[in-house]
Amino acid sequence: MENILSAINKLNGVHHVCLYRDNQDMLSTFPDEHEGIESMAQMIEQIFSALQSIDKSHNELYFSVEDKLLAAYLMYDSYIAILLTEKKINFPLIHMGIRSASAKLKRHIALSSPPIATPATAVDTPAVKKIADPIATPTDPILEPIMDQLLNELINYFGPAAKFVFEDAVIQWETKHVKNRNTIPELSLILQEELDTVAEKRAFSQFVTKILR
Repeated sequence: MENILSAINKLNGVHHVCLYRDNQDMLSTFPDEHEGIESMAQMIEQIFSALQSIDKSHNELYFSVEDKLLAAYLMYDSYIAILLTEKKINFPLIHMGIRSASAKLKRHIALSSPPIATPATAVDTPAVKKIADPIATPTDPILEPIMDQLLNELINYFGPAAKFVFEDAVIQWETKHVKNRNTIPELSLILQEELDTVAEKRAFSQFVTKILR
């Protein structure tokens, strides 16, 4: 969770970040003098809940705070990200960063939860297809099988959480590179950062080189 908080805080124009959920979980980079951030988080949570109760799909709020902007985003599993930013902020970049952080939250929660399937069933054909479907939608007929192979290979490392790892990496990849076969090595480097050992990183790199031949 600290890594997710840090990643959001590194976005250009973001000064401080708080991650909050259900009056229980809270991580923050706000300095001590911002002791009212928890009260603010509770108020924002109530606003989002009120909007949901009347079937409104708003998932972001903005407040002007002197020469800064306080932005709140509803994320995966009812987490709320509260950002103190510059007034003139790159909103597309912030939205992409929040989307990436939400994907990381999915992965974190999936890895923290008890496994639903045994290793033997997690890699059989139905499971692979179920995980691959939401991701394997590129229009490039050359790129599609490569993306499928990458995701299926990640299952060997992350099991059911592979989908979330892959989603997050693809988001990062798309923000910096054109989504095509020529930039797959860059996607591979992003994915390798999620692997634990040097041996795993090397094996995955060799796998990518093989499928690109």
